[in-house]
Amino acid sequence: MQFDLGEFASLSMQTEKVLSIKNHPCYTMDIDRIKRYKDKINVIIERSEIISDWIRGYEVEEFIRDEKTKLAVYKAFQEIVESCMDIIAMTCKDEKIVPKDDYTNIENRGFIDARMKMALIEVNGLRNRLVHRYNHLEDFIAFVSIEELLPEIAKFVEVTEQWMQKKQE
Repeated sequence: MQFDLGEFASLSMQTEKVLSIKNHPCYTMDIDRIKRYKDKINVIIERSEIISDWIRGYEVEEFIRDEKTKLAVYKAFQEIVESCMDIIAMTCKDEKIVPKDDYTNIENRGFIDARMKMALIEVNGLRNRLVHRYNHLEDFIAFVSIEELLPEIAKFVEVTEQWMQKKQE
């Protein structure tokens, strides 16, 4: 399963528009804070594109045997998820909610719908299994899950950018 990388390019341009409104008299978020969000979003976009390039055309069995690609994909996915969780914690702080653990932060975010919350919980759980190798992680499950979760992560970027835009209105 592949996702449209054009979605990410469009979202990145929207982030640039948010940055360009720094002189608007009603902006409420500090420009440095917006830059931090943009930096996190860029990590998500760049790593997602790299993973997509690395696994394009791979069969699961091929992926499992290619230790270098497998470890590179896992590391890039870890960085994506860490950026997602950082963004969620940042939005908590910007909404005057005390950030807690990742799962509580996900649940406390009102701008994220229930389906996306479930996807983010799955994303974070997979990251934990990849990092800590819980339950002798099956590479087959990881490969399929990453392919399925990348489009959900793209939607999270879109929702985050919409939330940022509203913070500027």
